Amino acid sequence: MTEERRFHGSLDDLDAVRAAVSIPVLRKDFVVQPYQIHEARAHGADMLLLIVAALDQSALVSMLDRTESLGMTALVEVHTEQEADRALKAGAKVIGVNAAISRPWRLIGTASRESLPGCPAT
Repeated sequence: MTEERRFHGSLDDLDAVRAAVSIPVLRKDFVVQPYQIHEARAHGADMLLLIVAALDQSALVSMLDRTESLGMTALVEVHTEQEADRALKAGAKVIGVNAAISRPWRLIGTASRESLPGCPAT
């Protein structure tokens, strides 16, 4: 987590993780501006989190395109079936279901194909 104000993380933390491991590294933050994608890449992230609820559809598409253009992968977080539909329409390749937040949609213990009817099997 690189978010400073609420979670007391920093890009220094990302740098330290990148230096310590040889596996892919995820920048977990509230990424809402394109510069944050470039920042993530500059600090060694291979992936970053995009939260559908935090972005309108055009921003989601743009952020996904920018992420991929830099050779990174976006983990696109959804909370509802409607958000999953938006993620798929935007071209998300990796979707994570956040079941920790109570919403009207049923909570999911493990992400499964049945949980996201619109998602392809692979």
